[in-house]
Amino acid sequence: MARTAFTPLLDAIRRAAAREAMRQLSDPELLRQFRDHRDEAAFATLLQRHGGMVLGVCRGLLRNETDAEDAFQATFLTLARKAGSIRETAALSAWLHGVARRTALDARGRSARRAKLESRPPEREAAEAAQADDPSWREVQQALHEELQRLPERYRGPLVACYLQGKTQDQA
Repeated sequence: MARTAFTPLLDAIRRAAAREAMRQLSDPELLRQFRDHRDEAAFATLLQRHGGMVLGVCRGLLRNETDAEDAFQATFLTLARKAGSIRETAALSAWLHGVARRTALDARGRSARRAKLESRPPEREAAEAAQADDPSWREVQQALHEELQRLPERYRGPLVACYLQGKTQDQA
């Protein structure tokens, strides 16, 4: 009976001792532990050790906090995916810095392109919307279509092709 009452306490002590043992390992040892055994505790220790630096790089390059957090996560996902291909394991912090910088710069470029596209309405839709609200423009269009309809086919076809479909004279 007494044995089961202390089990959660003993488990907590064992976990704390294991975390402390992980903190004592160097980056190459932790990376090897994660790479070879997929040890989550080793990865968590690397995340704790280098997370502040990576997040700082991302925040420094990105204005939006959400984008910075996304770049942070992408950096550590890259570490998880490419752990086996890192050659200089002793320079893990430099490798993470480079990945964080490239990821943040890519995110900044995507954000700038997205903002540019969102800031300007599509030209055709804006022009059509402005013209659709103008009663005089509708009258002009109606008169134009009536006059085009009165023309013989041999004249109407090229005019429609050039002025309404945007084709060149040679194409028409």
